[in-house]
Amino acid sequence: MRRCQDTVFELESFLEREHGFIVPSYWRWDPHTPSVHDKNMKKVILASLSENVAMFSGRNQLGYEVAQTGQHVQLHPSSSLLVFAQKPSWVVFGDLLSVSNEYLVCVSAVEFQSLYDLQPPPSFDVSKMEERKLQTKTLTGFGTILLKRFCGKSNSNLLGHVSRIRKACLDERIFVEVKVDENLIQLYAASHDMNTATMLVSDVLEYEKKRLRTECMEKILYHGSGSASPMALFGSGAEIKHLELEKHSLSVDVYHSNINAIDDKELLMFFEKNTSGSICAVYKFQGMGKDPPDREKWGKITFLSPDAAKRAVELDGDEFCGSNLKILPSQSAMGGDKTFLFPEVKARIFWPRRLSRGFGIVICDKNDVNIE
Repeated sequence: MRRCQDTVFELESFLEREHGFIVPSYWRWDPHTPSVHDKNMKKVILASLSENVAMFSGRNQLGYEVAQTGQHVQLHPSSSLLVFAQKPSWVVFGDLLSVSNEYLVCVSAVEFQSLYDLQPPPSFDVSKMEERKLQTKTLTGFGTILLKRFCGKSNSNLLGHVSRIRKACLDERIFVEVKVDENLIQLYAASHDMNTATMLVSDVLEYEKKRLRTECMEKILYHGSGSASPMALFGSGAEIKHLELEKHSLSVDVYHSNINAIDDKELLMFFEKNTSGSICAVYKFQGMGKDPPDREKWGKITFLSPDAAKRAVELDGDEFCGSNLKILPSQSAMGGDKTFLFPEVKARIFWPRRLSRGFGIVICDKNDVNIE
């Protein structure tokens, strides 16, 4: 404002000295009282500096785009226009100051319509410049975990998303800003590219939602006194591997007089064929240090249902590799023949993306066991 005041004094002195003209008091400019002279003055400034027109890009980080060069420049921090906290859409500047950064100085706001009234017309296409202005669109309604997955570690995923959108729209100015704390995403794109940018972002978010639905998070239940604290898996992607209803066993112990002669693969194929292919898990019993009763024990096989385990037990006495198989139901991990005070439903569960050996027990009414 001081430079502006000095310029006014210099013009008044010139008029009085060279032309003997004293400026009337009612011509004096009052910044607090708008008048028709303000509009006329802006027209004069614009006509004399028609090559120094810049348009606000639509994003604060980019600043203003110089119409002649396409260069993005910020207003100088001392500009009075910044006091109003809302950058005007179109400005005309006196100089381009180059220090550590480049800034527009001696800047005046101009009306968009006045650009069409310039004579001669400006050398740039006003309509195309206006179409290039970035628009803002806000997307909300996402969880913190989803937004963090969208951004990735150190925003690596976010940078990749922005790069793909820019490539699809052929515009390097497009930007995606994620505010996790405010649970929103802001898109910056030209009006004709906004739908494409929104669609691409929505596709990525939907993909991440699907991944979250098939994954789980691992959390410490409490810090135990031992070396390992108990863990629990949370997430909707769990699948039930098998159920143990009441005292119906899912596992069988397999015995053979010559376990060294057994081909493990052939034995499993034998059980698969005779139990409708419902093997869930296999545990091979180790031969070192066995007590005499367990020297013929090959291992344990777990099935998906009690019926499959029952069919496996019926194979007891069948010949395999020159000797008869001995197949017995495994003792229940919950206590064998112990009488429970509640109907027991024991479910083996796992997450496809994070294997777990855990199990859950559901306590329910006796009539609801089969439903569970």
